[in-house]
Parts: sequence; C-alpha cells; structure tokens
Amino acid sequence: MLTVALPLYVPDTTEVLVRLADSTSHRTFDRAAALTPANGARSLLEVRVPVPLLRNARWRAALVPPRDGGQERVLGLPLLLKVGRRPGAVEVTPTAPPGLPQRLLRAARRVLGAVLKKTTGRV
Repeated sequence: MLTVALPLYVPDTTEVLVRLADSTSHRTFDRAAALTPANGARSLLEVRVPVPLLRNARWRAALVPPRDGGQERVLGLPLLLKVGRRPGAVEVTPTAPPGLPQRLLRAARRVLGAVLKKTTGRV
C-alpha cells in the first residue's frame, strides 16, 4: 500500500482511480484508490501499487474521479513514481515545474483564446 499526502481538499473519503502511465513504453495501469481527508486542505491518497509490474520505470500519476454522467476527467498529479528492482523500492518524487518555453506557450495560448473569444464570440 502506497500512501501519499496531496495538497487537495476532500470533505469525505472518496473512491477514485489512479492512472499510472510510463511515457517510454506507453503502458498504463488503472488502480482503485481512496482519497481520505487529512489536516487542513490536504488529503491522503492510498493505492495498492503492483510493484512487480512497474519495475525499472518512472511512472506519472493521475487521478480519475468518478464520472458525473459526462466524459472522463483526468487530473494529473505533480508526482512521479520511481520503481526500483528491489521489492518495495518505490520512491515518490515531485515533478519538475514546466520550463520557461512551456510556460510562455501556455500564456500565449490563453491570450490567443481570449482574443478569439472576444472577436468571434466563441472559442
């Protein structure tokens, strides 16, 4: 069982899916997990990680909350799971923030979207 503290508020225990994705091999695993309230605006994510299947890779994690009748929503988490060769060797590290070019590109997209919305009345 892997338990990680997240800066995410949940009022009560919530069942979610955790999607683990390896960008090099394009494999994904969905695992049932639980978000439980912790002190303040934090929560604990508890998930069973299939360590033998995840060995020797780095995995990005995302939350998939229950559907509200619409399409699936995926919330990327700012952490990376590094699974080593030894049993139980799972290290959770924060991901690096986006670099300057990525931040500038996002800002340009937001500005362009706002301009298009203002001039055409739609996106």
